[in-house]
Amino acid sequence: MGMYKGEATLLQHGEEVARVHASLRSRREHGRDHWWGQVQADDLEGAAFVSQEFTLRLADGTEGVVVGVDGGGPGAPLHVMAAEPPPGS
Repeated sequence: MGMYKGEATLLQHGEEVARVHASLRSRREHGRDHWWGQVQADDLEGAAFVSQEFTLRLADGTEGVVVGVDGGGPGAPLHVMAAEPPPGS
């Protein structure tokens, strides 16, 4: 299991949406990293991303697809979990 704390970029449909601070955990399963945790930015409306898939690009260039599961208004953390398709799908 890995951990990441630091800056990240939130992308949707290939477009940068926000620069965020991410606090994530990861677990490698079936050759893929699965992330979960939270992202936060002063101007991020987390609730707008609940139930939506987006890409997080970490400072080292690593990218992962996540889905918003819980979020509040501006400045509140958005909780995310891995949105990887199950193996073999």
